[in-house]
Amino acid sequence: MKKLILFLCGIFSIAGGVHAQQINNGNFDAPWVDDALQVGMQPAGWSAVVANASAWGSTMKASLVSQETRTESPVNYNAKLINKFAGGSQWGVSYGFVLPGYITLGNSWLYINSSYFTVSTSDAGVQGGIEFSFRPDSLIGYFKYTPAQTNEIADAAHIRIYSWSGTHTSTSEKGDIALTDNMKDIWSGNSNAMLISKGEYFISEKIGEWTRIAIPIEYINDDIPEKMNIYISASSFLTKDEPFTVGENDILRVDDLQFIYNHKLTEITLDGTPIEGFDKETLEYNGLSMKGNAFPEISWKTDGKDAKVSKETEGNTVKLTVTAADGAQTVYILNFTKTDAVENIDNASLKIYANNGILYIKGNTENLPVEIYNMQGQLVSVHSATENFRPDVLTNSLYIIKIGEKVSRILF
Repeated sequence: MKKLILFLCGIFSIAGGVHAQQINNGNFDAPWVDDALQVGMQPAGWSAVVANASAWGSTMKASLVSQETRTESPVNYNAKLINKFAGGSQWGVSYGFVLPGYITLGNSWLYINSSYFTVSTSDAGVQGGIEFSFRPDSLIGYFKYTPAQTNEIADAAHIRIYSWSGTHTSTSEKGDIALTDNMKDIWSGNSNAMLISKGEYFISEKIGEWTRIAIPIEYINDDIPEKMNIYISASSFLTKDEPFTVGENDILRVDDLQFIYNHKLTEITLDGTPIEGFDKETLEYNGLSMKGNAFPEISWKTDGKDAKVSKETEGNTVKLTVTAADGAQTVYILNFTKTDAVENIDNASLKIYANNGILYIKGNTENLPVEIYNMQGQLVSVHSATENFRPDVLTNSLYIIKIGEKVSRILF
């Protein structure tokens, strides 16, 4: 019995310097190189699946990844992945099957039992990856997807990004191929290696124009990875029960892959209370309250896995600088105002309370306006003093009510 085992290797490089790693040749513009079997071409730094199996005059040969020109000026290339039939007919008997088109930063592998050239005796996958020690928040890229109109098999393009530490060795289900860090094993978490992060995306509907897709990366633990891999395929065959269930002539085009390292804040709190109306895209906040020369205790939450925050003060202003692992920064400005509004003054002659969102005032208000502040000392609204009214405030929130020099804290 003859076997053909194809290990399709890419050439990798690691981004250097202080900042976080990006994807080597994620735009596919570097010169393309011969694939492992010299049947076609593959992007530098990537491994493309390719077939070239022969026995007794029968041949399964196919190049499934190719270079396309996306724009002429300036010249910009993209990768085209196609699911293609490989096989033929000999002595009146047809042989072969549809192979999936995919690329990876690791190594593509394909096993074809050339005694039979059948789906049931063949296998394929991805093993390995590149050295990697950062924690990006998402993978973005531009994609076009064209499912074949005549294809009766329900298929979808498939993208995976994952990182891990340690090394796992295994053997393929078909052909007894020795594998190191096989994607199926690492992704399932059932291996000697430890899965640290993963992100996955399927494209099942046609995308006729270049479309930006962001794939969030989920972190399973707080460990630093040692390795990372990206797998991009015109078929989701690896997720199916039946082997090589592949949509023939489905095409996936991909370009401009990039890691995103977030560098925004999702929350800022003052003395444990979130700034009301905070939005991570709003970078400056005014009228925040401070007691005398003492700033409140300021804390925050970031949207980046490895984002760092530095704090600087100057006068009544605090500057929070959020720096992502790749060096990108966002700066938030907090402008404080000295106020006595946070000092609670008990006053027996004036009773103020809230019930069902209505503010009740009992006693002599001296016809002074009723000022309502949030807990950051920001003036929310001003009303004429009446016995009761419904202010526009949030329920289950604490506010400061000020009438002249008379101040109370009220929970609505």
